[in-house]
Amino acid sequence: MVLSLLNYLVFGFKKLILFDKLVVVTGASSGIGLEITKELAKKGSKVILIARNENKLKEIIENIKIEYGNNQCYYISADLSKEEDLNNCLKEIGKISNDNGQYVEILVNCAGAGNWKFIEETSFKECNDMMSLPYFAAFNMTRLLLEPMLLHGEGTIVNINSPVSVNVWGGCIGYACSRWALKGFTECLRIDLRGTGVNVLEVIPGETKSEYFQHNGIGDDSFPLLSKFVPKVTVDQVAKGTIKAIENRKQKLILPLMLNVAKYFAFFPFSILLKYLLLSEKSRNRLIEIKLKQQQFKLKQQQFHNINNNKQE
Repeated sequence: MVLSLLNYLVFGFKKLILFDKLVVVTGASSGIGLEITKELAKKGSKVILIARNENKLKEIIENIKIEYGNNQCYYISADLSKEEDLNNCLKEIGKISNDNGQYVEILVNCAGAGNWKFIEETSFKECNDMMSLPYFAAFNMTRLLLEPMLLHGEGTIVNINSPVSVNVWGGCIGYACSRWALKGFTECLRIDLRGTGVNVLEVIPGETKSEYFQHNGIGDDSFPLLSKFVPKVTVDQVAKGTIKAIENRKQKLILPLMLNVAKYFAFFPFSILLKYLLLSEKSRNRLIEIKLKQQQFKLKQQQFHNINNNKQE
């Protein structure tokens, strides 16, 4: 409520018109990124889709032409965790901007990756990959596209985050750290851009019905107990909510409503209950295994000491 009021004081009550706007969406080939792309195409935006899978991007562009009659969408195949691809992206976006005589007014940072693992299970590469997507990718895409927004005094940066950035749960330490980095980036960016005319929107959807969890090997046992009380949302609901939030120049969107309520569990006396609710079945099983190993280790130590004592006698 307070954020919305401040936003209105800065931007006024004028609704943002998405028609003919040049928009960049990262992670646009699937899930939330794809649905946001479709919603923007329906609104008549000129969307630049960025993802790694070129064949899928081509297919999406063709489907957008057929379904929505929008012939002004483009794609760039790139791995945003690589500096060379980032620089190539900037060049391609520059060409598209020049051809249209426009600057990128809206950037949707939706590219993300992550495995839900404990620290001892996470490799060096996985750790770096999870920081690269979403955090480094969002940071660098924003850095590369921000200047024209500042010069024109209008623009929108959208960062798609995760509920783990609100309440941390176990079994996903690398994933959680990257999302907290994205949260810190979003909040710092919002302060730095205050009064410039560039809005920063953070979108935090709850568990979504998408292929993301299957692709990353995330089962039901990885989710905290709290998730059983929070309804799942569809990627379509998240996309429609995000578009509405962009149009209304909001600074934060949390879906569903129950997830918005859950953030207050961090305060006493609910914080006592929260510690239990944020445990997953996977975390509980791991703790049992660790306790068992500790007992076995102590038993071996005791046996070793007994043998040594017998030898000395």
